[in-house]
Amino acid sequence: MNLERIAPIVFALVAACALVIAPGDAAAKGQVQLHLVVIEASKAGETARPDAVAPKVFEQIKEFGYPSVRVVDSLDATVEDEASISLQISPNPGDERAKQMLKVTVIDKKADVTKLKIALPSMKFSAETEHKKGGTILVAARKTKDGALFLAVTPKP
Repeated sequence: MNLERIAPIVFALVAACALVIAPGDAAAKGQVQLHLVVIEASKAGETARPDAVAPKVFEQIKEFGYPSVRVVDSLDATVEDEASISLQISPNPGDERAKQMLKVTVIDKKADVTKLKIALPSMKFSAETEHKKGGTILVAARKTKDGALFLAVTPKP
């Protein structure tokens, strides 16, 4: 028996078994992949769509009367079922008073529906949402007469 010929075959079989026993996709482990984007929008000027902003989200913001957008922050993360993720946002860099926490909690994950709780405690905002197959919720808060802050939250299918 030649061990030099058998060793690569045994290694390949062990690796294949490990892939079957421990699948790598998030859905199999009760996890949700989230895409969060914090957008500052203005009625003054017009900008091209930033890469982090989905085309439908960009069009909705423009329909609200805000043709100029700037991505303040974005985050892609994998969150366990019934766990939370927080993102500290500061629309005005350097202004410590303007910092706020966006908290997203995965309430439940099923094959085609993800339930989330989205909260901005400093704005006394909290909402439970249902997303079907990667649907995005867009939350808006007016900052000034000509500007608003938008939060786009998307669980990826």
